[in-house]
Amino acid sequence: MTAMAWDGSLTREEGVVLLATALVDTAAIVGLSRRESRAAQAEFACEYGASRCACPTFETVLHCVVLRAGVGLIVVAIGTSAPELATTGVGTLRNDRDIAIGNLLGSSVYNILAVLGITSLVLTAGLRVEPHLVFVDISVMALVKLAYA
Repeated sequence: MTAMAWDGSLTREEGVVLLATALVDTAAIVGLSRRESRAAQAEFACEYGASRCACPTFETVLHCVVLRAGVGLIVVAIGTSAPELATTGVGTLRNDRDIAIGNLLGSSVYNILAVLGITSLVLTAGLRVEPHLVFVDISVMALVKLAYA
């Protein structure tokens, strides 16, 4: 993305590359998750498994109502980062750093690839990238990524 934005715009062709990369990334993650070890699957089932209660309690019904209301609010919410923040916070509070870091990295990668890719496809003249974004923000983002690689 850094190389694509260096000329000050993201074209439709670059948008196709970004979106295709997002699809490949998503397919790879789904494939990897299906090949998880039995130990990882057991840990997930133990931590997040379905409740064995046959009849819903008031608390379960309340949670479903709140979930539906929350989903509706997410659709109209002004920020797209609230779900990532909540998941990261819960993961950190539960001392499950893998979920927190995976959520942050996955969200960042998906936002860059899919959101910028689709936006570049929709705009006929491409997406203009301001010089200060290229030289400061995107460069710092790339350097941070390299530091964690």
